[in-house]
Amino acid sequence: MAVYDSTQTISNALDIYFTKENLGKDGGLDKRWAKIKVGKIYLPLPNTKARKKALVFHDIHHIVTGYDGDWKGEASIGAWEVASGCAKYYVAWVLNLWAMAVGLFIYPKHVLRAFVRGMRTQNLYHHSVPKEEALKMKVSELQKNLLLDKDMNTKITTGELFSFLLWSAVAVISAVIPPVLLYIILRYCVSLL
Repeated sequence: MAVYDSTQTISNALDIYFTKENLGKDGGLDKRWAKIKVGKIYLPLPNTKARKKALVFHDIHHIVTGYDGDWKGEASIGAWEVASGCAKYYVAWVLNLWAMAVGLFIYPKHVLRAFVRGMRTQNLYHHSVPKEEALKMKVSELQKNLLLDKDMNTKITTGELFSFLLWSAVAVISAVIPPVLLYIILRYCVSLL
């Protein structure tokens, strides 16, 4: 987990995060395509207007949660954002569910901890703090505002576990359906030849 200087502004911390993760000056907002690294391969992802709106908050969430931009960090922040809710940011729901699904298989303990943390905290998708205001806040101020300064080492409740299991099922289903549909469509197209 990355730890950013709690006295620096979110804006300054983002600059450090973008450099550390090799995302470019604005985190890739100006690019038409985003790249997702899978092993040594980069998969292209359209950088739509909806994705760009969600990405600003997502990157700030990396700073305040301390989750890195590697696979473990993306799976963890995906689970955290699902649990704390992505509001009307539908692209965030989809991408986070996919990240959570991958994380369930390679980092299950981290995904569970991040999900429970998300249930106990808040995020910026609900506009509790406007983006412009959040960028000017110190890291510690925003963490406190989102309840991320609280001790999370308490026992997981039955309700939290049930919610995790339910959302895990949704995550896995959401990750499996697109490739299955693609396979069916391709089989159909091949059968027409």
